[in-house]
Amino acid sequence: MIETAIGSNARLRYRYPGPSSFDDSPIGHRTFFGRDSEAGELADRIAAEQLTILYGKSGIGKTSLLNAGLFPRLRSLGFAPLLVRPREVTGSWLSAIAAAAQEMAERHNLKITAPQQPSHIGEYFAGLLLTQGDRFLLPVLVLDQFEEIFRLDPSSKDDFGATVGALLSGVPRLHHKTSGLRVVLSLREEFVGALEEFTHTLPGLLSSRYRLQSMTREGAQLAIVEPARLPGAEFASPVFKYGSDMLARLMDFLGNRGSFEPIQLQVICRYIEQEVLERSRRGESFSPVNHSDYFDDPASGFHHILATFYADTLSKIDNEIDLHRARELCEYGLVRPDGYRDSLSAERIEREYHVSAQTLDLLVDSRLLRREDRLNDLWYELTHDRLAEAIASRRRFRVPRTLWIYLVAAAIALAGVFAAFVVEVKRSAELRQQQALSDKRAQEIELRNAEIEARSSDIDVLRSRLLNATQAMTTELIERGGLILPKMVEIPAGVFLIAIPGGSPGAQTLREIRIPEPFRVSQYEITFKQYDQFANAVGKALPSDAGWGRSNRPVINIAWEDAVQYTVWLTQQARKNQPTAPAFRLLTEAQWEYAARSGVHAIANDDPDAKVLCQFANHADLSLGYHWVNQACSDGTGNNSAPVGTYHYNAFGLSDMQGNVAEWVADCWNDGYTNLPFDGSAALDGDCTRRVVRGGSWFDVPSRVGTRERDWHYRNFGNDTIGFRIAQDIVAAQEQE
Repeated sequence: MIETAIGSNARLRYRYPGPSSFDDSPIGHRTFFGRDSEAGELADRIAAEQLTILYGKSGIGKTSLLNAGLFPRLRSLGFAPLLVRPREVTGSWLSAIAAAAQEMAERHNLKITAPQQPSHIGEYFAGLLLTQGDRFLLPVLVLDQFEEIFRLDPSSKDDFGATVGALLSGVPRLHHKTSGLRVVLSLREEFVGALEEFTHTLPGLLSSRYRLQSMTREGAQLAIVEPARLPGAEFASPVFKYGSDMLARLMDFLGNRGSFEPIQLQVICRYIEQEVLERSRRGESFSPVNHSDYFDDPASGFHHILATFYADTLSKIDNEIDLHRARELCEYGLVRPDGYRDSLSAERIEREYHVSAQTLDLLVDSRLLRREDRLNDLWYELTHDRLAEAIASRRRFRVPRTLWIYLVAAAIALAGVFAAFVVEVKRSAELRQQQALSDKRAQEIELRNAEIEARSSDIDVLRSRLLNATQAMTTELIERGGLILPKMVEIPAGVFLIAIPGGSPGAQTLREIRIPEPFRVSQYEITFKQYDQFANAVGKALPSDAGWGRSNRPVINIAWEDAVQYTVWLTQQARKNQPTAPAFRLLTEAQWEYAARSGVHAIANDDPDAKVLCQFANHADLSLGYHWVNQACSDGTGNNSAPVGTYHYNAFGLSDMQGNVAEWVADCWNDGYTNLPFDGSAALDGDCTRRVVRGGSWFDVPSRVGTRERDWHYRNFGNDTIGFRIAQDIVAAQEQE
């Protein structure tokens, strides 16, 4: 939208930077309002102190204050700010500072004289001369977003501490023209305490601090009104003014939660400016900007702007899968049901929403999300509750994955409404993508949106009722004895051999694995019927069945972590009646192979003729239709999983230990059984981001469904070929009985 509005004239600038920070440019200086007192106080403190800490919460406007408020003031006082950001330092601190000084001098027409090859930073500043005409300027080293230094490797942090510590302690002995060197560290307030680790090299580090507070109401009004009044051919939009009603509504909206967030203010004002520009180009009246002229719905106008900002930010994500995951995170992870924002740890985001670190960085850099360090983990949240409200309002236009399951019970009643709703949403989206809409088309969209709003509201209510009712009914059913427990089979203790690959091709070593105690294993792979009860009880999204059916088919599309969560929940339910009942868990890899081989001690050929295998395992046969499958038989199932118990059982009475779906086990991945314990326990050393799967699936050829075949997948991965079965320690179980 920005490029469309400005067109080919790249020199034109908007009066409001939107989600970006104000920059250190003449236009940035002119359009920066509402922080005069803060900029003045900070400049005075820097002039008086050698080292100053500027801190405040994320999104409060520290970078904008530095660029557009502080730096021009410092230059007027005879200082030359040199801006460096730790995460942009790719070499030494000395080279980064020297590059910043050179760039600053060129941009502001300063004459710079600096040592050609200084051996250390003290020598560099001792020989650095910055002049403007006949006036010497004193350098101010400004390290913005300084919290990033805590993400650097220890050697880089130590290098910084030693470098700046030596620099400041040596300043009095430097050349007299640079003896006024100042250093400013700007960082988020939750990192101030972490600066303690530098106090041994930077004495008095925390003695001069300045906390940037939220904008005052008066400051926020200046930031809204004054940029619009500025004349100048460098602006993309004409001069305009805010009507009293628009200004009052905007101030109330921005300050409703007790503080004025610069990001929300700039995003909304940027949108209004773009509307002004479009109206002026069409020859329409654009000033004063009255609320009734610009927003048909007084209640949702500003929410609509923030929702548009949200959609524009997500549109920067190129990959469709990443886009879907980011949308799920924002709309269902970071916004509570009451419309307020919530925060999630990076670990939980990765586990439940699978959003990549790269995508999270994009959302943070775009000012959609705020990132904080808490308890040695990164946490993410939306930048403002108002943004959360806007995003929550968009959820009604999107049917989450779980709704497709819960709507089955009401499909007949809702079929007509829901079909029309989907068609209208799609049509509205297509209309909005067109660049030049006539007034008539715009009115058509508004009418369609009103219909969508009414229909989606009905679905929202029904969805909420269905979700609550399903969870309540499931909980009540379990409490009345309706817990669906898997049928468990007792496996005796025993010993068996495995072949560990050797150092040369074809070489192997036979090792004995001991299963010291009997244990129990679920006779079948865990089914949808069993897993869905767990998911409904805890409000977890139901995994897709790929269109094959649920009930007694093995659950698929679940990650290793989902399987572990199921075992924990099942244990909790079982212990409500038997407090000391043994825990359910995943099988270890050794237990799985022992059970699959029915306790056979020797290593035997378990790759029978394909025609034989078709009789007792669901694997890739002729019906799959792929060129790499040439088995001259059909196992009778087709290209999908089969209901559990369809095929023959092994000697231990277990079904589908080969084929149907591959099965998660507890172990971390190790190549060739490396680090596999010989006592039957799980291998918890190795690459634990990858977990072992055993047994092959309906998609694998016979040679890949043998009892010795093993593979791995990332622990947060799931697809339609992977399920699991569970185990239980028999010793503890017998003690109960």
